[in-house]
Amino acid sequence: MSENLIQYGTSFQSKIITSLLLDSKFTKQIIEILEVSYFDTDSNKYLIKSIKEYFVKYKTPPTMEAVKVIMEEVDNPTLKTTIVDSLRNAWNHREATDLPFVQEKTETRLLSSYLANKQAIDLMSRGKDTPFDMDTAKVFVKKYEKKKVVDPETGKKISYEEASQKSNAYNDTVLKYAFDGGLITKESYQAFKEINKNYVPMAAELPKPGQSGFIKGASNPFRRLKGQKIYKIIDPLESIVKNTDYIIRMTELNKAKNDFIYNFVLEQQKKDPTSFDWIKKKKGNLKPIEIQRKELENIMDKDVVKKLSDKGVEELLIFRQEAVYPDANSFSLRNTKTGKYEVWEVGEDLVNAYRVMDNPGMNTFQRWMSAPSRTLRAGAIVTPDFAVP
Repeated sequence: MSENLIQYGTSFQSKIITSLLLDSKFTKQIIEILEVSYFDTDSNKYLIKSIKEYFVKYKTPPTMEAVKVIMEEVDNPTLKTTIVDSLRNAWNHREATDLPFVQEKTETRLLSSYLANKQAIDLMSRGKDTPFDMDTAKVFVKKYEKKKVVDPETGKKISYEEASQKSNAYNDTVLKYAFDGGLITKESYQAFKEINKNYVPMAAELPKPGQSGFIKGASNPFRRLKGQKIYKIIDPLESIVKNTDYIIRMTELNKAKNDFIYNFVLEQQKKDPTSFDWIKKKKGNLKPIEIQRKELENIMDKDVVKKLSDKGVEELLIFRQEAVYPDANSFSLRNTKTGKYEVWEVGEDLVNAYRVMDNPGMNTFQRWMSAPSRTLRAGAIVTPDFAVP
């Protein structure tokens, strides 16, 4: 957690001190869970320590006069000078328009730290390595599980533990969206729910564009983190937001592909067998199950992979870069009626269009493609440009 505020820079930390001095409501809510170690400079640490001690004793933030009196107790001339400078910087931010944002971000970071530490305890209890220290994580969770945070839905205060449970429920809702939208099958849905009980995403790194392997975005939303100690964990709440975006986009894109192939292309071919004759279903080049299982063990707990049936393992192909777009001329989809993974050869231009366009854009594209054939010039190049107003 110590990096969670330091990474925002000195100005952000200075504005936290400003908020503590000027906003008693914010100070009361955050003071008990705001640690000196969250700040990088000795001068800021001194100010935070002094404000905390003053608030605990007098139940109100110190005035500038009180802080100046407290500073007189500092014997080190160099430290005193830096404290004066830090206090001056903080006071200069008193008219800053982004103080509410700084306060909200600070509270959110602390909640994120709670969620990450709780998840780390679960991983480490099963023998998985994480960048967290088990004893420290336990102390953190125990100390803050009853601390309050404002619920954005109700405006009321709920405990960190209650917020954690709401996070779990939210993740289940997003997962069900993918199931209802046909992106994942019933078997996958049930497996993911079992695997990801009390799940908090702990993404560690982003894939490079075009990278082979499982698509992660911020993280792969449909996997449980395999323990690791190397990479810094991304903010869990940030990962939840990105995972939500990823799942919705993947679900809607899969719907658009199904709609294009089954409700448009195949219907057009019934009327005219020569129309879109370059679009055809092809056999997917799937790897043997044994190889797929070994690859999954690189990103998932081995005991989790064992629980998945061969069909469940195959279904996870939908989240591979090379499975979504098997080659330059093809894309894949999950058939929303049969639940089967399918590969369709549609041409490089259409593949590129689906890579860069959102669902509304593809709907526009499909309406354009359904225009009378006389309006389509022979050899016309299909590009995303047509979607631009």
